[in-house]
Amino acid sequence: MKGRELTGRDVFLITAGAFSVIIAMIMVVKEKQSDIAILRTIGASSRSIMKIFLVQGATIGVFGVVLGVIAGVLLALNVEKIVSWLEDLLGFEAIDSDLYYISRLPSDVQVGDVTLIATVAFIITVLFALLPAARAAKVQPAEALRYE
Repeated sequence: MKGRELTGRDVFLITAGAFSVIIAMIMVVKEKQSDIAILRTIGASSRSIMKIFLVQGATIGVFGVVLGVIAGVLLALNVEKIVSWLEDLLGFEAIDSDLYYISRLPSDVQVGDVTLIATVAFIITVLFALLPAARAAKVQPAEALRYE
């Protein structure tokens, strides 16, 4: 069975998640400027500093993608149970069969779709980690340690 292509909404949601990674990485670079400066003064190259932050971004990306895939698949496989539970909890019918042509929320998990979205999410996360990594690589030891 053939999967679907990524829609603009999919890419938007993935990019929104990746922005949280870039913000977290920028904050880490800002907090660790003195540590980066010390590494630079003892001989670490800009390239090695950049690699450290790229590995950190990739690690965050892997954990985010794995947790996202697990949560998404579990939710998709149990959507009817969740909707039924929410209807019982809140006391109303979410999909009234008198108003809509459907009486339930169908869910069809496609391995190809999940793989494609997870791959694109990881690639975007790593690409978004490049900016903070480049910023970390440009830290000048004298400037960073001046106010410590």
